[in-house]
Amino acid sequence: MTVRRVLIWKYEDGPEDAPDEDGPNDVGPAWIDTYDGDVCLSTESVSGGEWITRAEAHRIAESSGCELFEDD
Repeated sequence: MTVRRVLIWKYEDGPEDAPDEDGPNDVGPAWIDTYDGDVCLSTESVSGGEWITRAEAHRIAESSGCELFEDD
């Protein structure tokens, strides 16, 4: 069994004064899906379902050993 965990972060909004897209302060919801092959075994919210920044998603994925998928 090849189990992998993927932190999925979905872009929802960015700061009005942001100089470009894909900034570290963009915000959106995030969750972690656990897969066995292509089958999703479970989904868990990140930060209690509160939106987090793109930078925070990167930090959480790295510290928890998850792959990161950014849905822009």
